[in-house]
Amino acid sequence: LRYFDSLRDRTGKMKAAKYALINFADWLMLDAEIDDVKLNRNLFKLVKLPKDAVSIQQRGQELKDKLFLGDESQVFLDFIELEYEHTLESHQARGKFSINKDRDLALIALLLASGIRLHEIESADIANLDLDNNTLKIWRKGHKQAAKMDTVYIAPFAKPYLIKYLRTRQETYH
Repeated sequence: LRYFDSLRDRTGKMKAAKYALINFADWLMLDAEIDDVKLNRNLFKLVKLPKDAVSIQQRGQELKDKLFLGDESQVFLDFIELEYEHTLESHQARGKFSINKDRDLALIALLLASGIRLHEIESADIANLDLDNNTLKIWRKGHKQAAKMDTVYIAPFAKPYLIKYLRTRQETYH
């Protein structure tokens, strides 16, 4: 247990170490051909790890620094906005793309700018979008009882796409 305590300040290391030790003990029990070692039970499975003391907001702030903010995001969004339509072969596909272009660009920009999961976007409420602070409140992964409302940061490059979609949303989708 002292080993796990030594890992407490290293994010993610404690859980990885526990499962490495569990797997090692399983190997000793089942596969090792060592005459002097005979384990009847894997005691590492009984080790309880402490709960992560980092709040959801703290994790969001940590993710803020890891978001994909480079030029690649803008290049990709520019491709969708300016060139993708010309790659579509059917008139029907071009028409549907044209109708949904602002929405699709806003969703893709939001995914790239926030790091949220697709199911989190699907369950997001537009009333929880705060463009003044570049944040969105979403329900995080988990069962209904375990799910938590979280505020995620949205990188500034997504804001123009979100504003344009919000302006055209009502007339496009009634």
